[in-house]
Amino acid sequence: MTLPSYVRFPSGVISWTGSSLLKLDRLWMQAYKMACGVSRSTASCIMRFPSALGGRNLPTPLAVICETVWSHLESCCFDVGGLRELLLLEYNEALDTWDCHDLAELQRAVASNKLTWRQATTNRYTYACFLANMLTITLVWEPFPKEAIWCTPSTQLALLLIELRAHLIIPGQDPAQKFLCLDIQNEADTMQLQSLSGLKLTLSLNPRADAPLRLPFVRHSQSPFQRYAIFTNFARYSRVFPYVRFMALPARTSIGRAPCTPS
Repeated sequence: MTLPSYVRFPSGVISWTGSSLLKLDRLWMQAYKMACGVSRSTASCIMRFPSALGGRNLPTPLAVICETVWSHLESCCFDVGGLRELLLLEYNEALDTWDCHDLAELQRAVASNKLTWRQATTNRYTYACFLANMLTITLVWEPFPKEAIWCTPSTQLALLLIELRAHLIIPGQDPAQKFLCLDIQNEADTMQLQSLSGLKLTLSLNPRADAPLRLPFVRHSQSPFQRYAIFTNFARYSRVFPYVRFMALPARTSIGRAPCTPS
């Protein structure tokens, strides 16, 4: 019962080799047989096969590592810090290497080529597809949807805020003050906001590279940037179209609208 946990914990960051994984698999099978009180000469397939085929359906190291690697990628893609951006670069690198358009094509490309463990572990997405192919499974997943808010250009998001006349609570400012986006300065990479009381504020479209990074989004407590402000006000919306539909509702465009809370 405890064997999968020992492997699951480091599997997202440690790349196993084929020989070490095979050795680990044999050790697991022996441990399963001892736990079940059967002879060591008992066929290991009895431990692997699903119950419908008369087996015990016990997890194997390969299955645990494959599940953990994919879960690790998923958690990094949903991370609100810099991990998501790094994973996007690695994802595009894998697609360019194999001349693929999306993750489905990448899985087919990896399956059609006989990669070695060393070749597969050079990229985490390639490695994940390699493990899935060893289990003869295909995953349906879009790690970086183009319609996601964080994938949408900052200028386009700012234009949406102006068009929909969205009122924002700006981190670091008085929560009672609601700001309306007025204009964009592309050269300065900023947007101009103004509250009902006339208070003007300049907000960066993108995080400043010269400011220290503080998770989740803000690089300085007094200098939040646009995406962090959007996330603070509309946390439950991760994609542009649901966000636009929400903002287009007449009852939601009043100055007194409360910010959404994370679901």
